[in-house]
Amino acid sequence: MKKLLNIIFTICILNSAFAQEKILSKYDFNSGNYSLVFEDVKVREIETSLKETIIFDNDTIDLAIEDDLLLNPIKKDFIFNHFIIKDIDTLNQLQMQLTGFRENAINLCGYDYLIYILEDQKNVAELHLNIECKNIVTPWGTFDFEIYPYHLIKGEQITSRELEQILSIK
Repeated sequence: MKKLLNIIFTICILNSAFAQEKILSKYDFNSGNYSLVFEDVKVREIETSLKETIIFDNDTIDLAIEDDLLLNPIKKDFIFNHFIIKDIDTLNQLQMQLTGFRENAINLCGYDYLIYILEDQKNVAELHLNIECKNIVTPWGTFDFEIYPYHLIKGEQITSRELEQILSIK
């Protein structure tokens, strides 16, 4: 009996240790009340830097963003800038395919995107995504993913001003 319990316990431990979790599983995107807002951290840094040096105009920002693309080829394959996903089908596909292994440690890579989960236009959670390190930090845990579902990201690009307006809604 003791051997059987040890075997069952070992199987449970191994199963949970190697099982991928659906990172967004706690949300009912079918309700139509959700959207995901992606804030490109690098764009925010560039805009902040340009505002601080008082060289703020659209041409200067576009050139700075192009320079960042040249330095970070991974982003060339990803939608660049801020965007929002409201489409229920896209949200459900992303929910199904965004899976990862739970991690205890947080990678010190920085983050490419802050992802705001909005329910009824209110921010209910903030996720931190690093594409290159394949890591996402959520309020319910840190996850490493093998494949990020780029092909599902069909969001509507938004400006920084629109981003600020969306996030300021109480």
